[in-house]
Amino acid sequence: MASPNPVPEAVLREVVETLGWPPDARIEAERLGGGCIHPAVALHHTDRPHTDRPGDPPARAFLKWDDSPQPEGASFGHEARGLEVLAERGGPIIPEVLGSSDGTHGSPGWLLLEFLAPRPPSCKDHVDLGHALARLHRPLEPEVLSGLDTAEGWIATLPQDNRPRSSWGTFWQEARLAPQIRRAAPLLSAGGIEALDTVAERTPDLLDPVVESAGGEGLSLLHGDLWSGNMLYSTRGPALVDPAVYRGHREVDLAMMELFGGFSAEVIAAYEDHAPLRPGYRELRRPLYQLYPLLVHVNLFGTGYVARTESTARRVLAALG
Repeated sequence: MASPNPVPEAVLREVVETLGWPPDARIEAERLGGGCIHPAVALHHTDRPHTDRPGDPPARAFLKWDDSPQPEGASFGHEARGLEVLAERGGPIIPEVLGSSDGTHGSPGWLLLEFLAPRPPSCKDHVDLGHALARLHRPLEPEVLSGLDTAEGWIATLPQDNRPRSSWGTFWQEARLAPQIRRAAPLLSAGGIEALDTVAERTPDLLDPVVESAGGEGLSLLHGDLWSGNMLYSTRGPALVDPAVYRGHREVDLAMMELFGGFSAEVIAAYEDHAPLRPGYRELRRPLYQLYPLLVHVNLFGTGYVARTESTARRVLAALG
């Protein structure tokens, strides 16, 4: 491996073997930005052309790895499985999982994906993304429960409880809001905790009629962490990465998209062309669903997100009248 790069030697050896590249391959590793948890690079086998022939090892690949100890139970296997589940469902482009490791004999864990070359989006790309998300969110079978078959998941470095509950509203209350409120409590004001607890108590009554009543929307497969940094416009079209997959109400992904910006209005408009949103989303359910990622940000990054989290909880209560 002639060219120096930032990838740990033990990881590089495993990845080269996984890709089927020669042990002495000349490899370039281009640092990539966007993530705040793991370092990432685009690997390029410089002895091979960028255009791959069917059956040949790829000339390029995306790699990220652990550069610091991760919480017990966290693994790239969760993320790899989430990508595979999304790809099976169909919708936006999902990069192929080429390999993963949760770390062996003290070496870091890593995730190896198909490399998707980015490009500036066109107006058509925004429309295509909206339509693709609507396809991803098509309703699952009525008997499917919220959560996921694997009980434990992760959102960034925080555990995410995916155990099914008796109803969608109960799931959002018990598996999403309550654990994050408890974790964030030392950073919140007394009034903020009271507002959040009141919202959590009301959640089943607010959400179950929209999802599970006669004529309700049912559940969809969710990306689960759909901020703009986890979406890219590639030469193959709009693609999604870094999921925290589970089954839930489709509006969760849309609320996350609208929380921090980065998606054009054309994306949501194109989505609604295929899957119109029910009344009450923007006034009530959008801020209710945004409370979860806001609480996650409080627990990951501290007090800078407290004011917005507490004001969002109060906005939900105000919408209830």
